[in-house]
Amino acid sequence: MRSPKPLNSIHDLFATTRRPPGADSESDFQGDVYEELDKLEYIYVDELSAENVDNSDTQPYQPISLVDFFEGLAQLATMGVVEVTDIVEAVHREILLRPLGRFNDGNLDQWQRGITGRIYGAVRNTMQLVGNNIAVGLRLYNNILKPKKVQPLPKNLRRMVNILNGVMGDHLVNHDNPLAVSMTLYDKNNYVQSGALSGRVIVLCHGLCMSHLSWQISGENNLGNTLVSSLPNSTVLYLNYNTGRRISSNGRNFAKVLQNLVEDNPDINQIDLIGHSMGGLVSRSALFYGKEQGFSWVKRVGNLVTLGSPHHGASLERIGNFVQDKIAKLPFAGSLATLGDLRSAGIIDLRYGSIRDADWKSLEGRSVLPAEFRHPTRL
Repeated sequence: MRSPKPLNSIHDLFATTRRPPGADSESDFQGDVYEELDKLEYIYVDELSAENVDNSDTQPYQPISLVDFFEGLAQLATMGVVEVTDIVEAVHREILLRPLGRFNDGNLDQWQRGITGRIYGAVRNTMQLVGNNIAVGLRLYNNILKPKKVQPLPKNLRRMVNILNGVMGDHLVNHDNPLAVSMTLYDKNNYVQSGALSGRVIVLCHGLCMSHLSWQISGENNLGNTLVSSLPNSTVLYLNYNTGRRISSNGRNFAKVLQNLVEDNPDINQIDLIGHSMGGLVSRSALFYGKEQGFSWVKRVGNLVTLGSPHHGASLERIGNFVQDKIAKLPFAGSLATLGDLRSAGIIDLRYGSIRDADWKSLEGRSVLPAEFRHPTRL
């Protein structure tokens, strides 16, 4: 067998199969992909997945206070104005330049240096300055309160924070927003798990835009209490995490959390995972990375139960991507397609149920693999 081509050929593959703006058919693009794949002798999936890995996995748990909440909202408001300004400027630029046949790189560079581009730049800089000053003031106030008892968020605001994380959780992490949720295990009383555990442990993993509190909406008559009452010598824990991050990143982090759990509690003899919607994909991802890292908790897993998890992808996200793609081709409306990029990486991963880095790596922009370009993951 001839020696495999270097990894650069994979990048060349996607570079040569990008669809031109005028292309109408997905099948033409996919045909080009498979034609180029036939030219490759071998693909190093491990090397592919090692590139551009999200290394922001394990972050120390810090409860979100009311001051954190308002600081995060101030930053979001500023970021929202800046994003809207970018979109308005893009539409304005396209409307002015396209009819004149000047919508090209050279004229776009001149736009940035011209008076109109400078005005938009001034708006962005002003809003960022105001927002940063507000955020810094709130952060200083929060630091003064830190030695004292920090007022925690009420349940309704905690649920709101998790919804925000589902919609734009990756943006929150990238901008160091204090509203970004850290992955944490809670007990049945909604306290961070800290006591000694033994026997059977059941971990409930919530879905997109939800929280650990979502399992207890029905009060005492909830799934966790039902499991504890029907299974002797068992403990139910509730995972809380940022559903806007990559599923593979959450899965890798979840694997580390479970490893720390069994190392701190060696008397645990069985672990069961129950995931709802995205939580089922995160659980599968944790099993994949746990086995890959040789973590001991994987051998203690007795059951994996997924409830309504889109293992083959979510049709709604695929429809959203299709609409975004069509809008991008409309004259004077192409700039509006950038609105679709505001949705989180976690939502994008739902399109085809991507649970590993290799499922979405080395692709252009925030896109993911075509429908038929899938790599089944063994459990």
